[in-house]
Amino acid sequence: MTYSKIDLAGPTVIEHSVPLPAWLDGIGASEDQIRNCGWAGHEGIGFWPETVTDPALDPATEILTGEIVWAEPDAQTRTVAGTRAKRDLTPEEIAARQPRPQVMSKMQFIRLVQTAGGMTDALLAQADAEPALKPFWIKFNMTSEIQRDDIDTQAGLTALDTLGLLPNGWQAVIAAWPTG
Repeated sequence: MTYSKIDLAGPTVIEHSVPLPAWLDGIGASEDQIRNCGWAGHEGIGFWPETVTDPALDPATEILTGEIVWAEPDAQTRTVAGTRAKRDLTPEEIAARQPRPQVMSKMQFIRLVQTAGGMTDALLAQADAEPALKPFWIKFNMTSEIQRDDIDTQAGLTALDTLGLLPNGWQAVIAAWPTG
């Protein structure tokens, strides 16, 4: 347990979050003696227990800080209450908490396009023969992995959708993209 060292005349806090002094802890002092020391050289001093609570927190947009906001000492209960401070997460911190889209093999990508996008084998063969998709297929064949947020992946999905080769739309493919 931590204590606040108190000037009882106020009462005002002299120091927060201190352990009991060894001389006080070692004599087996009662709670009353701890809260109102009366020994020579320590008159007018007390050690009041601290309680620290966490504020309501939206973990998606807020985080606790190391700071504690202290209330005034409560003379009636002879305690000191504190609340942990919080702050809003930055947009970058929020984005970093979002699950990352998985990088896929070409075969995984084709399966996703067929399952989520609704592309049949016949539509896949039609897409392969489509002259407007030739640049996409060249790039597709030159890579070993497909990334959801890559500009060429986005352009390829949009082109497939625009040409009517992705019945469920490019958004369905993006929404079903595995993360982790």
